[in-house]
Amino acid sequence: MLRLLDACVEESRKTIDTKDERLMGDITLSLAETIFDPRGALPNPKRSLTPRQLFYRQLFFDFRELFEAYQTLLDFPALSRSKPTKKSGLSPARLVRFWREAYLNELYIFLARLKAYIKRVARAYGHDHRVPHLREIAKEMEEVIDDIFSELVEVRSGHVHKYRYEHSDPELNRIQLFELLAVEGKMKTMQKLYREGVRQAEHQSIVDFRIFNRKAKDVLEAVFDSFDRFMVDKSKRLIYPANLKS
Repeated sequence: MLRLLDACVEESRKTIDTKDERLMGDITLSLAETIFDPRGALPNPKRSLTPRQLFYRQLFFDFRELFEAYQTLLDFPALSRSKPTKKSGLSPARLVRFWREAYLNELYIFLARLKAYIKRVARAYGHDHRVPHLREIAKEMEEVIDDIFSELVEVRSGHVHKYRYEHSDPELNRIQLFELLAVEGKMKTMQKLYREGVRQAEHQSIVDFRIFNRKAKDVLEAVFDSFDRFMVDKSKRLIYPANLKS
C-alpha cells in the first residue's frame, strides 16, 4: 500500500510541477476552493482530461477512500477509551454498545471500499496482456474477503434490517440488563455487577477491535501485494494500463 502511495505522490508532484498554464490554473483554483469554500473543490466542465488523467484521478480517489476507511478502523481502540462528561447523561453500557455498533458500520464501509478498489483495478488492467486472468483473480479475492468477514457482515446487516446489535451480542445484553436493574431500578445489589460487567465489556471491545483490525490489515496487504507487481515499478512509479493513451 505504501509503494502505491509513493507512486501516487510522485504522479501528483508531476502534475503540480507541470508547465501547462491552464492546468496549473485549474490546480490552483481547486486548492483554493478546497481550503476556503465549504462546498470543496467544484468540478471544472471546461477542462477535458486524457484517459490517463481520468484513470489516475479515479484510482487516487478509490485509494484515498480505502486508506481513510482503514485508518478509521485503527483509531477505534483509542477512541473507545474516551470518556464523555458526566453532564452528557450517556451511560457506560450505552457507550459500549455505541462503539461496537460504530465499529461494525466502519468495518462494513472498509470492506465496501476494498471491493470497489479491487473492481477498479480489475476493470482498468483487465485487458492488459501483461496481467492475464486478472478478473478471475479479483473475483477470488472478493470471495476470500467475504469468507473471512461473513459473520461480522451478517451481524451488521441484521442490526440494520432486523434488530439491534445487543440481540446478537450476549455481553451487551447482559450489561444492559444490569443497567436496567442497577440504574433504572435502583437495585444496589446489582450496581457492583454492573460496574464490573461494563469494565469487562470495555476491555473486550478493545481486544476485538484489534483482532478484527489485524484481519483487515491481512486482506489489505494481500490485495496490494497482488496488484503491486503490475501497478508499481522498481522506481516506485505508477504503471498505467497498456491500453490508455497519454
